[in-house]
Amino acid sequence: MDGSLMPRKAKIALFLFLVLIAATVSSSAASPPLAGKLVYLQGQVEVRGEGREWEAARLNQELWAGDEVRTGVLSRAAILCVDESQLKLNENTVMALKSAAPSPRLSLGQVVPAAVKEAAASLYRVSQGEVWLRNKNEKFRFELETPAVTAAIRGTEFNLKVALDGLTLLTLLEGGLRLINPYGQLDLKPGEEGSARPGQPPTKRVLVQPADAVQWSLYYPGIFSSRDLPLALPEAAAQPAPASRAAALVRQGETYYDQGHLTQARQEAQAALQLDPENDRALALMGSGSACRTMPWKRPKPTSAGCAVRMTGLSSDWRWFATVGGTFQGHTTSAILPGKSSVPPF
Repeated sequence: MDGSLMPRKAKIALFLFLVLIAATVSSSAASPPLAGKLVYLQGQVEVRGEGREWEAARLNQELWAGDEVRTGVLSRAAILCVDESQLKLNENTVMALKSAAPSPRLSLGQVVPAAVKEAAASLYRVSQGEVWLRNKNEKFRFELETPAVTAAIRGTEFNLKVALDGLTLLTLLEGGLRLINPYGQLDLKPGEEGSARPGQPPTKRVLVQPADAVQWSLYYPGIFSSRDLPLALPEAAAQPAPASRAAALVRQGETYYDQGHLTQARQEAQAALQLDPENDRALALMGSGSACRTMPWKRPKPTSAGCAVRMTGLSSDWRWFATVGGTFQGHTTSAILPGKSSVPPF
């Protein structure tokens, strides 16, 4: 009799074990993936997860795929996304992080290389308001939806406005971008503004001073700096000697940058890259003066002082986003990639 009971007990135990495993896997699969982090708040900023009510946002709050962010009157927010996108939200803006394909350069944990290759794009949606976006990673595609048009983005910087009636205005500052809806499509070049209304094809025009569109995004308090973020950076003693020297050069370069000495800052960054070619902070520092040096619509001879006024202390180039690996340290990402893109590649 005991011999007949033991197999039965073993079967029951095995069944319960399998049920527990299935429940754990199901719960893990149902959890939304990490999409980004709120790194700056001003005024009334709220966050809403899928199927939830609006709640007051918190500084350094993690955002998950499907989350929406809303800013009130005289309010702003800044978001750092796992795909390296840098976002600034102006007042009265509603934006959803529908999905985010993680960048393998961010040290987010284990990401399956094959899955990364199959990732079509990150997908954001702006229902209303104004958003500045920058992403210099040309290996990923990004899509941004509005009520009037979808923008396919690759390695770009732009400013987006969406009116309550759906009118969309998009000013391209750098990189490449395609606007597409059921009524037509067009490609934008730096210095051009694309516009679209619901039910109409997109159009574009050339702007004399496209940089004027992002003036609102240039002012953030001076505390908005990489040195104010709780980053999990490795100890210097544990770093190889070249990396330690490169880190010291980057810190010196950032000091020059904060003082408005852009040339010296770039020189320090170049020296750091000689020692550590993959140093993200040095790479970002190299681009700190791009707004004054490389934009095709700049004046023939802009003064360095003028650039310094716009760049110093305002984090307008968001140099500190290069340290995003520390910002997201400790998160493991899996099964977090969106499906096929609705916008053809370009």
